[in-house]
Amino acid sequence: MLSCLPGCGEPEAQCPAADALADANNYAFASELEVSVAPAAEFIDVALSWPALTTDLQGHPVAPEEIDEVLLIAFCDLTPEQTRDALESDVLMQQAVCAYFVCVPTDGVCHLDDFGIGGSYPQVSQYFEEGAYGSILVALNTEGIQGARGLKFLEPLAASAVGTVEIGDTCFDLAVEVDLHSAAHFCVGGGGDVDWSDLTTDGFGNAMSLHTLDVLEVARFPLSVAEMEARFLDLDLLAEERWSADIAGTTSLNFDALVGDRPFPGVDDENTWLLVLRCSTCLNPAPRFITVLSPADG
Repeated sequence: MLSCLPGCGEPEAQCPAADALADANNYAFASELEVSVAPAAEFIDVALSWPALTTDLQGHPVAPEEIDEVLLIAFCDLTPEQTRDALESDVLMQQAVCAYFVCVPTDGVCHLDDFGIGGSYPQVSQYFEEGAYGSILVALNTEGIQGARGLKFLEPLAASAVGTVEIGDTCFDLAVEVDLHSAAHFCVGGGGDVDWSDLTTDGFGNAMSLHTLDVLEVARFPLSVAEMEARFLDLDLLAEERWSADIAGTTSLNFDALVGDRPFPGVDDENTWLLVLRCSTCLNPAPRFITVLSPADG
């Protein structure tokens, strides 16, 4: 009887079926964020407006009337530079926030005393004092779009007479570096299950917080992985098809539970498929996990 020498027999599978996501499947994400600081007079009802806003933080067109929510976030001890760095690396902790207020704009303007929370309006201007907080961040939002469309820091100063602050395209800038190609593909087999309970590290290189993950998406793209890396900030616009599921409080899913314009058909070799795990409530909108899906051998 002949023994099988190395190299004989069936070829080694290149993409064996799996049902558990691993850290080795995850992409790597890094960013550089710039946000300008605007001085304003302390103790007055400063007006915030954005009449010249044309391009959002991710480089996409935006019209001033699309801004339908403005956040005002005061950080206890973080300077603007420290707040920016924490946003970049996604390590901003909730305990760093001293105050958090929301305004629905009227005619493209929010005054400080228009901001409130839970139906309460505490006259924010009376707390707008030089040195009271480490930093104060304004975020312009649009319903249905995750992440801020625009950002600016406010700095109350006793010596300032500025009563109106405008937020425009030159107030912020974002550059990203993404590595999708180095991660191992996740090979989708016939069982159609995926489990992420073993993940320990997110795309930022931080400890993975499984409890913050609340959306799983699968999307089909007519692009190569290299093209997707180069156009990462446009991925939400470039997908030809998309399926999603609410995964809050869970750590596994069957692909049949995904919802889209048609039932999820499974992956193929004709397109590039991505699986994305998101935290929709996090300040940094970059996904915590992205992997390329491939059909399993056999």
